[in-house]
Amino acid sequence: MASKDPRLLYLDDQGNDQYQISEPVIEAQEEINALAVVPQVELKVYSSKWDKPTRVIAFIDTGVASSLINPVVLPENQWVLHFKDFNTASNAILTTTVITNHSVKIEFFPGLKYRTKLLGSDVPGKDLIIGFDIYRQLRDQLQIKANGIAFTKQFRPYSEIPRLFQITNDEQIKEIEQNLIEHSCAESHKDFMKKEKCPLWKNEEFFYQTPC
Repeated sequence: MASKDPRLLYLDDQGNDQYQISEPVIEAQEEINALAVVPQVELKVYSSKWDKPTRVIAFIDTGVASSLINPVVLPENQWVLHFKDFNTASNAILTTTVITNHSVKIEFFPGLKYRTKLLGSDVPGKDLIIGFDIYRQLRDQLQIKANGIAFTKQFRPYSEIPRLFQITNDEQIKEIEQNLIEHSCAESHKDFMKKEKCPLWKNEEFFYQTPC
């Protein structure tokens, strides 16, 4: 459900505008606001196959090129540094700085789940944004209707709640970035070796013993 009000444009490696991230346009009149339906639905996100699912409100917009998730939804150790630039409607540059270090699983319905890496961003103030990248993979199975989403005989109505997680402030994101830099980045291989007190190459559980 692409919006008519572009919020962000993705810049490719050559700096060319490629895609847009948008928000729904809702008229100011009180009568129309009462009837407006926003394509947002409660889903489950699994950070790993061992963890319990996290409930989120997903905003569905096929005008978005890349799906995004609020960094506070997932544990801090799920993130790695990753920089991607976006151009805002005011011609400013917004940069997302983190991405999940492995694919997370999004459950739309029992029997319909999708695994992917997600960029971390609080723009535009949602728990999770389902963009065209995910919809393109599921369009033969996932039906986006006027009042909800459907899969086979299952139906999930749109939610009136815009999000379940508190707004991420700049300090929270900076703290995640700083911890990643301190524990994962080094100027040399020698410095990197000092980062971890118990590296894998010293953990006997990962040793392979050849048969005699």
